[in-house]
Amino acid sequence: MGDFHHYKKSLLNPKTDRVAIYERHIADLLLQNPIPDDRHDSSLLFELKHSHGAIQFARVLARIRGLNEDVCAVAMLLHDISVGLTGSYRDHARKSADLAKDIMNELGLFTKQEQNQVLTIIANHSDKHIISNDPYHEIGKDADIVDCFLYPGAVDGYRFQKSPEAFGIYIARAGRIFAELGIPFKGEQ
Repeated sequence: MGDFHHYKKSLLNPKTDRVAIYERHIADLLLQNPIPDDRHDSSLLFELKHSHGAIQFARVLARIRGLNEDVCAVAMLLHDISVGLTGSYRDHARKSADLAKDIMNELGLFTKQEQNQVLTIIANHSDKHIISNDPYHEIGKDADIVDCFLYPGAVDGYRFQKSPEAFGIYIARAGRIFAELGIPFKGEQ
C-alpha cells in the first residue's frame, strides 16, 4: 500500500478517492476566489474550516445511521458553496444546490441517485426547524449544526439571529445530535 495522497492531484484515484477529488476541486475554487475576504458575510477561512468540519461530522453520522458516507461528505463539502464563491448567505441553500449540481455534472464520479441525495441534503440543510423522516434531509442539518455549535460564541449568534421559537428548535436538535454522538452539549450557556 502506498502513502496517503495528501490531496495531491496526481495521486488522487477516481475509483477510490472521489470525495478527495471533490475536496481538492472546491479548495482550489475557493482559494482562487477574487472576492476580498472583507466582502464576504463570513471569512473564507471560516467557510473552509466549517465545510471540512461538517464533512467529518457527516462521515461520523453517516456511519452511525447507515447512510452513504461519500454522499453525505460531498454534500457537506458543497452545502455552503455559494457562500464561499459569492460571499453571501442570502438564499444560500438553494443557490448552493444549483452550484453543486453544476459541479457534480462537471466532475462526475457519482450516480444520478447519489447526485439527487447530495442535492437533497444541500437544499434542505438550512431548514433546521423542519423535522423530516428522510435521513438524507436530516443529516445535512445535523452535521451543519454540530460543527457550528462547536465554535465559540455560535450558540449566542444563533440566539440573536433566529426567532425564539426557531432557536428553541435549533437547541433541541443540537442536544439530540450531541447526545447521539456522546458529546456533552453546552447550548444553554
